[in-house]
Amino acid sequence: MPKDSPELEEEAEWIFRHAFCKGPISNQPEGEASRKKGPQTVPKIKKCLEYIRCEHFEVPFIAFYRKEYTQPELNINDLWKIYKYDEKVCTTRTHYLIVDSNFCFVVVPVENSQGKSYTAV
Repeated sequence: MPKDSPELEEEAEWIFRHAFCKGPISNQPEGEASRKKGPQTVPKIKKCLEYIRCEHFEVPFIAFYRKEYTQPELNINDLWKIYKYDEKVCTTRTHYLIVDSNFCFVVVPVENSQGKSYTAV
């Protein structure tokens, strides 16, 4: 997948909305790790996705050797969260493609007594 793919931008925005905009379920005291992220985080999420998907970097490598591209907005726990949400997106996309390919059909003309009609095969 190319680095400037619009798919990565869409996925970064989806991950931001689902992983970082919502507050925690429990009522634990707010700490550094549980704070919500701002919209400036989306480009950093996209950069992280580029590293994971295009460069095939692992989360610890990104956290320690590419931290200038992800910090201060994203820490290692956030990178793991992005990794897990990326897995969900890839799995969902794969399942969608499988289901979509199973429901493809072809319309062919068929002669009957009243003339020509069309049927799905």
